[in-house]
Amino acid sequence: MTIRASTPMFLMSRKIKSMGVKMVLLGEGSDEIFGGYPYFHKAPNKEEFHEETCQKHILYRQKEQFSDGVGYSWIDGLKEHANQQVTDGMLLHANYVYPENTPTTKEAYLYRTIFEKHFSKNAARSTVPGGPSVACSTAKAVEWDAEWSKNPDPSGRASLGVHVAAYEAAADAKTAEPKNGTL
Repeated sequence: MTIRASTPMFLMSRKIKSMGVKMVLLGEGSDEIFGGYPYFHKAPNKEEFHEETCQKHILYRQKEQFSDGVGYSWIDGLKEHANQQVTDGMLLHANYVYPENTPTTKEAYLYRTIFEKHFSKNAARSTVPGGPSVACSTAKAVEWDAEWSKNPDPSGRASLGVHVAAYEAAADAKTAEPKNGTL
């Protein structure tokens, strides 16, 4: 997700700078500490929710779905470009080329190849977290909902229905409240 989001963020920043804007205030970090990402709705209890929102690396992630927000065609274009650059055979043997945090998609393989070209040292590699992810989550989201492990795409599109489910639960709770306001 970071790569998918960084290019649109860079282009937006250039546009804002060209307009003479000197400072921009963002909400970076608020989704992390207040549990605003869709996967937080899957936390099985308040303790795990709290533990997930308090982790060093969560605070510095990209905002959720920024790349999705600029249009699904952006992601689809990246995937198509990766399909042209990475063969099925390359992906099939990815575990031999990249035994740690082995890329599981052609897009991930392409990004890994570019990263390794510029940062070939183990120390650089260790700064990039690995493991399953969906919609800007850590691996916890996949642990909380096994359905997400079936989709190799980390896009927010994989978490479709989370907000709908939350709205339905809120509506159900509201209809269960007594009409006179007493419990």
